[in-house]
This record gives sequence, C-alpha cells and structure tokens, in this order.
Amino acid sequence: MTVEQRKKLKMALSLAASLVVFLFFIIFINTLTRRYSDETVMSAAKSVLEQWSTSAVVVSDESRTAGAGLSFGRVYGATIGNSRASVYIVTITGRSGPYSTVFCIRDSGPVEFCGFLLHPDYREDAVRFGITPRMIESWKQKIAAVAARSVP
Repeated sequence: MTVEQRKKLKMALSLAASLVVFLFFIIFINTLTRRYSDETVMSAAKSVLEQWSTSAVVVSDESRTAGAGLSFGRVYGATIGNSRASVYIVTITGRSGPYSTVFCIRDSGPVEFCGFLLHPDYREDAVRFGITPRMIESWKQKIAAVAARSVP
C-alpha cells in the first residue's frame, strides 16, 4: 500500500467514523427528548379535542397502528365523554407548508376532522392555510382504511 492510498484510506475511515458518531448523537438526543415530545403532542391534541368536543377529554396512550407508515406518526387512544376514541395526528401539506392536524374516530364511527394541532381556533378556516375540503376528505378516507386494518 502506498502512502497516498493510506492517506485516502485514513480520510475515508475518518469520514465514516464522523458520520457514525453524528448518527449516535442524533439517536441519543432523540431518545432523551422523546418523552417530552410525546407529552407535548398529547397535551396539544387534548386541547384541540376539548375545543372540538363539548365533552370531557382524556388522551391516554400512544398506540402503533400496524402498516400505517410514516404518515400516521402518532395515534392515541382517548376517552371523549363516555365513548372511546382513536386520535390520529397527521401532517398535511398546505399552501405555506406542513401542518399537523388532528382526526378522531369515536366508537368505530366516521373519521372526523378536529382541527390543527397548534392552531385549534382555525378548524373552520382550513382553506386559509391551503388545506381544501377535498384534501381533508382524502385524509379521512386514508385514516378510515388504516383504522379498518388495525381493528382485530
């Protein structure tokens, strides 16, 4: 092995080691902040559901939906009044970027759009953000399909 080849090998190994260290750092930070992130999203989802529904709301546990993919990042179990519900947090891309939205299915009923995760006041004004009724209806159909697959 020549000196030049050794230098190239050292550079390649240094780059690979740097990438591995960076990856482990990202995973470590994600692990540390995951619990806080979950609590924040659950709290925000609860406030959206409270404005949407007149009943008492308890958002309880996060569940994974089999075969849902990355679009359905968070799915929670909830109690709204006396009924059980599944709460889906879905990111929809509007005119000026992505918005996290909250959809709900109560007692295996229809999928309902509850509002925006960080803007619960703007539920009726989704078009303002570039999210059309057709887009919301499309997501309702997708969520209904995922929910139908996940029911035992």
